[in-house]
Amino acid sequence: MKIKWIISGLTLLVVISLITVWLLISNGDEEIRSLRIRAEQGDSEAQYNLGVLYFGGEAVPQDYSQAVFWTRLAAEQGVAGAQMNLGTLYFNGFGVFQDDAEAVRWWLLAANQGFSVAQQALGFMYFNGEGVPQDYREAVRWYRLAAGQGFAGAQFDLANAYHYGEGVAQDNREAYIWYSLAAAGGHPESAQYRDEAAAELSPDELAAAQTEARRRFEAMGQPP
Repeated sequence: MKIKWIISGLTLLVVISLITVWLLISNGDEEIRSLRIRAEQGDSEAQYNLGVLYFGGEAVPQDYSQAVFWTRLAAEQGVAGAQMNLGTLYFNGFGVFQDDAEAVRWWLLAANQGFSVAQQALGFMYFNGEGVPQDYREAVRWYRLAAGQGFAGAQFDLANAYHYGEGVAQDNREAYIWYSLAAAGGHPESAQYRDEAAAELSPDELAAAQTEARRRFEAMGQPP
C-alpha cells in the first residue's frame, strides 16, 4: 500500500513538472532566469514551480535539496500544492530525512485548504498508522472529504471502508455507490469491486443503490 502512495505522490510532482517545463521550453532560458528572479523576490508561484523543476531535473539539473528549499518557501506562504509536494518529499525521503510525521504535518495544511489529494493522503496515513496513531474512523473522515470532491482514488478508498466495515458500519449499498462513482471517475479496479458489492444486494436494493449513485453523479458533476 505504501508503494502505491509513493507512486501516486511522484506522479503528482511529475505531472506538474511536465506542464511547467513545456511553458519554460516554449520561452527559452530567459524564462528560467525570470522564474528564478521572481522566486528570489518571494513570488510563491515561482518558488513552487522552481521546486518542481529541481525535483524533475527538467530545464535545471536535478537537485532534491533545491527542490525542498524552494518548495518549502512556497509551502510556508500557504501554497496548497507546495504543501502537498513538501509532504510527499518527506514521505519518500527525497532531499530530507524520511519523516512520516512531517509528511502528515504538511499534508494536513494542504488538506485544510480543501486539497483533495492531501485529504486522501491523510486518510491513508490514518488507515495505516503512519506518522499518526492508527484510526480507521479518522481515515474515513478524510477519505469522505476527498471523495465528495469527486476524487476517484478517495471514492475507491471510501468504498473499501464500507465494503469491509473499517471505520464505518459494513454497508454493501454504500460500497456499491462509491465504487460506482470511482469507476465513473476512471479508477481501474472499481468496476470489479462494484460488481462484487452488487452481488451482495437484492434486486430491489441494487435498483435503489443505482438510483442513488446516479443522483450523486449529478450532484458532483460526474458522468453516470
